[in-house]
Amino acid sequence: LVNKLEMPANPVGQIIRVQNIPLTVIGVTKAKGDSAMGSMDDMVLIPITTLKKRVQGSRFPNAVQMIVIKLYPDADSTVFVEQLTSILRLRHRLKKDDENDFQIMDMKQIMEAMTTVTGYMKLLLIAIAAVSLLVGAIGIMNMMLVSVAERTREIGIRKAIGAREKQIIIQFLAESVLISFIGSMIGLVIGIGLSQGVGRLILHYRVPFSLWPVLLSLTVAVVVGLASGVVPAFKAAKLNPIDSLKYE
Repeated sequence: LVNKLEMPANPVGQIIRVQNIPLTVIGVTKAKGDSAMGSMDDMVLIPITTLKKRVQGSRFPNAVQMIVIKLYPDADSTVFVEQLTSILRLRHRLKKDDENDFQIMDMKQIMEAMTTVTGYMKLLLIAIAAVSLLVGAIGIMNMMLVSVAERTREIGIRKAIGAREKQIIIQFLAESVLISFIGSMIGLVIGIGLSQGVGRLILHYRVPFSLWPVLLSLTVAVVVGLASGVVPAFKAAKLNPIDSLKYE
């Protein structure tokens, strides 16, 4: 934020404006990078009373809408929520039959719910990926079968001058793998570009990049290419050279 505002290296004592309200800089935090909420380095930390009274113009500067409480690692969140509920009901002077006029969210329960949802999303994405791979494999196989039909005379000439079945099989398997590999590379470039672009331009969040999913996807592409090329490759290898030379 210091760089964006073109301030000195030590901006303590400088005046900045937040919604046209002058504020004095009293310190600078260390760089923290990005988070799910955006860049942690583009934030201004000010006293809550100053925020509510001067920036937001609230008549109740001491009132808060949300309190975040961090427990010790060995603390029981369920017991704490029960105790906090009792304290807040007492402070809010609620009767026994009155409903709570506040809401307590246990992050443990939220994380468990998010984990469950994430699990279902992963299963859905795996199913979509499996269907996409199947469709892609069928498409490559059909393309290679058409290629075999169109190159029948070429295959016949190669076999007539001494090409063995193994060489024909390797050729068509290599072509099938190459098609699948190139398609996978194009998809990776588009996918990574879109994720990084959306993350930076829209969400203002740097999407982490990991190498192993890329390697895994390329490996799967090679396997799919091999599987898709088996039938066309063996069909090409089994063609009779005499009949192939007569093919038009």
